[in-house]
Amino acid sequence: MYRSPPGEEASQAVAHALKSGYIHLDSAQIYKNEADVGLGIKKSGIPRKNVFVTTKLFTTLNGKEGAIKGVEDSLKLMKFDYIDQYLLHCPQGGKVLECYDVLLDYQKKGVIKSVGVSNFGVKHLEALKNSGRPLPQVNQIELHPWCTNDDIVKWCRDHNVAVVGYSPLSKGI
Repeated sequence: MYRSPPGEEASQAVAHALKSGYIHLDSAQIYKNEADVGLGIKKSGIPRKNVFVTTKLFTTLNGKEGAIKGVEDSLKLMKFDYIDQYLLHCPQGGKVLECYDVLLDYQKKGVIKSVGVSNFGVKHLEALKNSGRPLPQVNQIELHPWCTNDDIVKWCRDHNVAVVGYSPLSKGI
C-alpha cells in the first residue's frame, strides 16, 4: 500500500480529500500521520466538528502508562481536544485490558467519543466480553472478497459491534 511520507504532501492530501467531500479520516500512531491529519484538517478550512477522525494505539505492551501516553501524544500531534474514534490497533503486547480501560476512561471524560478495536479475532473479542467491560463499538478488520473473515463478522453482528473493513479492494501487487 502506498503511503506518502509525513509532511507537506500528506497534509495537502488530507485537505484535498476533505474539500472533495470525504468526512472520515483513518490515522494511527504506526502510520506516523497523526500530525499531518490534524494539519490537513486545519488547511482544509472544514470545521473540525464536521470531520470524523479515527486513530489507533499501536501496542499494548506498555500497559496503562503507554496507553495514556499514546492518547495524549495523539491529541498533541493532531492538536485536538477530542478524538472521534480511538482503537486498540491489535491485540498484542499482553496488556490489552489495561489499555482498553484507559480508552474507556478517556471516553468517560469526553475526550474519546467512540472506543473500538482493530484486528481482533473472535478469541480476543470473547476475552473482552468475558472481562465484563463494555464491548467495543467497532472492530476494524481486513475485509474484502478474498478475506471475508466470516467468523469475526458473525461474532460482531451477533454482539452489535460494528465492522469496519480495511483494504476493501484487497491490496495491489
